[in-house]
Amino acid sequence: MKRGLFCFLLCLWPAFLLAAAPAPDAAYRAELLMQPQHNLKSFSPDFKSPLVARVQKTPDFYLRYMRSNDHDQTYTSYEDTPADRALLADYLSKLPVVIQQVMRERLAAIYFIKNFRGSGWTDIALDEKDPGRVYLVLVLNPDVLHNDISAWLTKKENTCFAPDDPTFKVEINAGHTYQALLYILLHEGTHMVDYVHRWTPYVNDVLKQLLSLPVTATSFTYGWWVGYSTPVSLYDFPERARISFYGLNGPPKLKISEALSAYRHLAQGPFVSLYGSLSWAEDLAESSALYFLTQKLKQPYEITYSRNGKLVFQFSPMDSSKVKERFPVLEKLINGDGTPP
Repeated sequence: MKRGLFCFLLCLWPAFLLAAAPAPDAAYRAELLMQPQHNLKSFSPDFKSPLVARVQKTPDFYLRYMRSNDHDQTYTSYEDTPADRALLADYLSKLPVVIQQVMRERLAAIYFIKNFRGSGWTDIALDEKDPGRVYLVLVLNPDVLHNDISAWLTKKENTCFAPDDPTFKVEINAGHTYQALLYILLHEGTHMVDYVHRWTPYVNDVLKQLLSLPVTATSFTYGWWVGYSTPVSLYDFPERARISFYGLNGPPKLKISEALSAYRHLAQGPFVSLYGSLSWAEDLAESSALYFLTQKLKQPYEITYSRNGKLVFQFSPMDSSKVKERFPVLEKLINGDGTPP
């Protein structure tokens, strides 16, 4: 076979694998439907309503679910203000069309949860009458309404490091034009597109088990990942195994004095952030969000590591040659109809 034809078929191979939609695992689906947080009827959705109108007070059953998930009993429902809702409506209108479309068709509810330990969260809900569809629920930390993207990403990044040496400092500059809400909507919105159209083999184990997914690669993950949280060996690095965020897996395992090595490895590879190196699902969400912010909205994205106010290391992940290799796929996600290439 000619090399050109072989390469063409190889590029199409992930699409062939995705062509046949798998049938849901009936027993696991029935189990999920018994849980109110995964049963669509619990949310009484109105899919004809504007997206911003889907903001609701977080119901008790969902608060119990989230408190149990994160082992945090301080979670409470946040009552958004008219200014909050206006900002949300504005930012929803700025999202790529493909994200807006998936949200209009599948997003059952939006909840703001006070004291939420993460930035955002997307989960699935199932319809008893339609086994072939996955619906979505979005949780947002209300603090993303009141911090700009740079301040929030800097705060988030520092949850990755144990502060063993206060002379070191990590900062992220992603501009001050937008509040962190826009970034989180882009990130979580990409997860939603992934849930529906499967740009990665599966977003999480729930979807994998629900659909009994056998797929090992897609056009986005092929050549970069060999498993959900295992990149190809060329792009793995020693510090990655100790990366965690938000304190959800216990105290940080990576010291801030070790950040230089982690960032030097990150700068040489295909991942746009330490968070994106955790799994192919987070890789897609981070890459898509930062691609849109930098390439479409022309915002900066720069990571700075300093000691006693003196620069130690600085880089812009979107300038990496390996990250740029993935731009064509990200462009198709941002500007396409949701279908992976």
